[in-house]
Order: sequence, then structure tokens, then C-alpha cells
Amino acid sequence: MFDTLSSIFRFDTNDTDNWANVNDFLRRLRFAGYCVLLVHHAGKNNTQRGRTDGDDHLDVAIQLEKRSGWAPGDGLQFEWRYEKVRHGAWLAGFEAGYDKTTKTWAVLEDDRTDKVLEMLAAGDSQTKIARALGCNQSTVSRIKEKADKLAKLNGSRE
Repeated sequence: MFDTLSSIFRFDTNDTDNWANVNDFLRRLRFAGYCVLLVHHAGKNNTQRGRTDGDDHLDVAIQLEKRSGWAPGDGLQFEWRYEKVRHGAWLAGFEAGYDKTTKTWAVLEDDRTDKVLEMLAAGDSQTKIARALGCNQSTVSRIKEKADKLAKLNGSRE
């Protein structure tokens, strides 16, 4: 695990030659059978710093974001979103939080669920809902998929 990109490799992330050297090193580790985890920080605009050359050889890229409605004092909570999954696959993101009383992690319900389902029932597109709620379309899709699975489960029991 390399945490963080800038502290381990110490190079200008806008330099293509430096990226080529780092990627060659990471590929050698991967071909030797290692699972390589690379951590780096988002810039001020909430996207990665520097060039995207470093993502070219990644199998999976995730982004942790602040949960919708989170406020200081709510404890450790985040939205886990997949930005890249190789081979055309798709993985559902989720929200989670740590309960310091029970010392356990839990998947949390998105506080936008009711509004998303209401807008879907009204016939709004996922794109329109995402824009209206200020979230990613993948968040709307995840909420819809979960609701569809629950409806299917409930329908099969009757």
C-alpha cells in the first residue's frame, strides 16, 4: 500500500516521464503477484491532482466523499464511489459509518432515498434526479437498484 502518491514517489504529477517510471514500477509489482493499493488526495475541485496517466493501469479506482447531510460531530461517515472498474464491469457504491459506541462499521441508508423514489415514481429520469439533488447519477442508480431488489423480495413472499 502506497499512502500517499505524493509522499511516496515525490514527483511532479504533471510530468509524463515521471508517470511512466512510476507506472512501470507498479506494473512490475502487479506482475510479480502483488495487489497494489495506491492512495492519493483529491485537489481543491474534488478531482485528482495532476494528470490522469496514473489511472491508466488501475483495475479499480474509488473515491471517498462526504455523505450527504453529514455535519461535524456526526462521526466518521463516507460515501464510497467507484470511479473506474476495468473490463466494463460495474460495482455499486455505498455509504458507511463507524459507531464508536459499538465499535462497528455499518452500511448507512442514503438520506435522499425517499426523494429519489418519489421522483422516479413521478417519471423523472435518473439524470434529472441527480441534477435536482446535487448528487451523482450512480447514487440515484444505486438507490433505485436497492429499492427494486427489495420490491422483488417483498413481492416474491406474497
